[in-house]
Amino acid sequence: QLFCEGHHLRFQNYLRLQDHTSQSSNMVSEVQAFMKDIVAVDMDNTLCDVALQGFNTLTEFCQGPCQLNQAALLQCNVCHEVNIVFHMQKNNADDA
Repeated sequence: QLFCEGHHLRFQNYLRLQDHTSQSSNMVSEVQAFMKDIVAVDMDNTLCDVALQGFNTLTEFCQGPCQLNQAALLQCNVCHEVNIVFHMQKNNADDA
């Protein structure tokens, strides 16, 4: 997350696509896939905190704006995972 602090567009794009390597790893999609796995299980407060950190990281990947990372997340339907976590947080707040 800190690599993108200050909205460093070149590095944000590098997280999605490494042009000068033999094998590129799309970290934007990898973090989003990790988030999808986390919200698929019965989340407790600890996993909810992990999910929130993941979303904070994804936010840093996109701010600036980094439109290509934004498009990559929309293609992965990240909004679905966001809604699950928000719903869980609301339910936890209502139970408290």
